[in-house]
Amino acid sequence: MNQPSEITYNEGTFTDALQAHRAWLNDEGGERLSTPWRFVLRDADLRGADLRDAVLRGADLRDADLRGADLRGADLRDADLRGANLPIYQKWTVTWRIDGQIYIGCKSKSLTEWDAWFASDEEYETPRNTADFERIEAAYQHARRMVEIYQKYEAGDGNQ
Repeated sequence: MNQPSEITYNEGTFTDALQAHRAWLNDEGGERLSTPWRFVLRDADLRGADLRDAVLRGADLRDADLRGADLRGADLRDADLRGANLPIYQKWTVTWRIDGQIYIGCKSKSLTEWDAWFASDEEYETPRNTADFERIEAAYQHARRMVEIYQKYEAGDGNQ
């Protein structure tokens, strides 16, 4: 893997650019990260990088490791992401507990309550009929199934 400190960028390294971008995000001066077209970040180790609102348009990110990277608002149009280890973006985290409660973001409900909510027209922060909402609903369906499997085998050894 290519480390950001080993990648030449402008008159410094990509690490320098990431630090300047972080400063820009925090209103502490710095500069927004905006790579040139087809900038090569192939096989780059960008784990945990804060790339919010970065312009990586057309960048070569083949085989890059982006696990844990924050890509909210990043412009990745025409970027080459073949083979990249890319985090799956979802607006809210969905988790489940062994008692059957499912959390979506900070909201907690039972399976029955969530089923009724998803069947309704009620909204919290994410509008229905959007990609974000469909991702949340898909993650809920997965968590729902995990609860069902857990509850089915809870009394046994899990191999019944």
